[in-house]
Amino acid sequence: ILDFDRCLGNKNVYTLFDEVVAETKGIDIEKLKKIRREVESNGESFDTLSWLKYEPMHDEGTIKRLSNEYIRRADERGNDRFLSRGAKELLTYLESAETLYMIMTYGGKDYQMLKLRAAGLQNVPTEIVARKEKAVYIARWWDEAQRKFVVPLPNRTPVSVDTVVLVDDKAISFHNLPERASGYWVRDDDNITASQTGVVPKSVKALGSLNEVLEDIKRQ
Repeated sequence: ILDFDRCLGNKNVYTLFDEVVAETKGIDIEKLKKIRREVESNGESFDTLSWLKYEPMHDEGTIKRLSNEYIRRADERGNDRFLSRGAKELLTYLESAETLYMIMTYGGKDYQMLKLRAAGLQNVPTEIVARKEKAVYIARWWDEAQRKFVVPLPNRTPVSVDTVVLVDDKAISFHNLPERASGYWVRDDDNITASQTGVVPKSVKALGSLNEVLEDIKRQ
């Protein structure tokens, strides 16, 4: 189970969107920055697209043009530029090893899907969740009768597996992780934010990058 924001995806997915927003007429970019700082200072995630949609001065046509321009520039610059170091290699390895994987990401559906599209991950099975504690969703998959996790892959038949591995950059995602699940806490200690800090279970390894995650997987 792979997280997207600041995990598979890097900061370029945000900076490019900000670039397009700043060039769009009728948007108070200073107001947007102020609200974002306030939200993020409390350890929360800021959904720029939702903010734009709910501001009365931003019509649907403007939002659509902005979104289309964002994707156009992402495609022009190369979708791989929006992936974190090691993300492409990890996904390629999982494919070659025929390992089932999906993305589980927290946030507003439209903004998350837009960023996934910018990174070229729109075809990866994705579940967008309303809670930061992703372990809660994993716990719901446990089937005591089968003694397995029954994973409801989006748009696919549910799959029964012996274990689930969560890869995420936020400690809270692993809160109450089920006993038969494990994880990788991907944390860049030089750039860690308030929303990423915390304590993780003993079944979760703290590593510095997706490259390190891949190397650890290969050793098993």
